[in-house]
Amino acid sequence: MLGELDGVDYDSEEWYEKLRDVVALLEDHVRDEETEFFPRAQELLGEAASLELRERFVSAQREVVHTLL
Repeated sequence: MLGELDGVDYDSEEWYEKLRDVVALLEDHVRDEETEFFPRAQELLGEAASLELRERFVSAQREVVHTLL
């Protein structure tokens, strides 16, 4: 989908339609991760491993946010 978006003139209505499709797909993906994948992974990994991964994730997230700002 990103390749299709990249191939369209960003001033066109088609670009905005494709962008909306990408955003919707991303929102679906995030919802699935938060409601299905992450809880299941936490069950399988256990609390200690889950907390360790969460700390690493939050740290990496902060670095990305800092880089973008």
